[in-house]
Amino acid sequence: MDYFWIIFNVLLIVALIYWMFRSYKSKKYNKILFVISVIVSVILIIPLLNGIVSNADSIIHPTPFLKLRSKNVHINGTHTKGVLYGETLSNSKVILKDADGIDDNIIVKSNGNGTFKATGLDDRTDYKVTAQKNGKKSDTLKISVGDIPESAYTKLHVNHSNSNNALIINNTDGNTITASGTSSPNAIIKFENPDDNYRVIKKITANNNGKWTIKLNGPGTGETDKKEIEYYIEAKISNRLTNNDGAIFIENTNHKNTPKKKINKYDKYTKQLNGYVNRGNATDVSYDQTGNTVTWTGFEAWEDYSHNDLEPLITLLQAVTLRRADANNVETPNIKIILPNGQQIAHRDVGNEMKFDN
Repeated sequence: MDYFWIIFNVLLIVALIYWMFRSYKSKKYNKILFVISVIVSVILIIPLLNGIVSNADSIIHPTPFLKLRSKNVHINGTHTKGVLYGETLSNSKVILKDADGIDDNIIVKSNGNGTFKATGLDDRTDYKVTAQKNGKKSDTLKISVGDIPESAYTKLHVNHSNSNNALIINNTDGNTITASGTSSPNAIIKFENPDDNYRVIKKITANNNGKWTIKLNGPGTGETDKKEIEYYIEAKISNRLTNNDGAIFIENTNHKNTPKKKINKYDKYTKQLNGYVNRGNATDVSYDQTGNTVTWTGFEAWEDYSHNDLEPLITLLQAVTLRRADANNVETPNIKIILPNGQQIAHRDVGNEMKFDN
């Protein structure tokens, strides 16, 4: 198209010059026409010349285009960072800016064929992408990077005694129980006590088949002991991310009923729920004793998640809410799931199932 306008402008200039020349030849017959031709030609030739220069510059130094393989970047396999592929002008600078302005820019350069590859993209992050060359910029395109896949994490599974994912100490076991499970082969597995500032109480190594067993103390049997204790579990091998989604709940059938007395069980309940915020399962949690409602605040990225993506995340928060309420003798609460902007995306009223609100 630029070539067309250059040729068109040149032809117009030639026509104007020819007009002036013909007017000059006949000026002795019509001097007014000659003057008009000169004035009009001067007025038109200057912008036409500018147009020729501008179109020539667009041909010599074109504005970069930007073409991406996909605007949704998926992290695959054992990788923890996203990779973006695309095309633009050769030897152009491609800039990826974190849409939230948190992370540093990622800058790469296209090769002689114009293709480029940008690595190191963070999961659950949106980027604005532009290409630059010759002082000119392409249109800005927005991309979204997905979650880190489960295959990138160390495997971890805990064998449980019942459908409530708890281990039961029988009358003959005193206050200890043997827990077992599987993980990635030779993974280092740590057991933390959330009631003791997440102190690591034991650390073991799985065998070559990924199997592991460990003896753990239960909650105790005295009147001042809780009827259930929880341990957080982390598993890690060198070439995978840490899996910190494991937990063991241990119940002791020998537990004596705690006599009713005034204790601040609600503060304990809230503190235990906050343990899951510290582990990265949510950004905040609060308990309204008056309305008997637990409100979990998720992540900003959840706004773009489908119900299928949100379901396992919300199911975990619901399970923790109800289990810790039971362990602390707190009345079964209502549950709300909101986004950082305050938008409610799911809720569960007592006696009903969890429902999505969006």
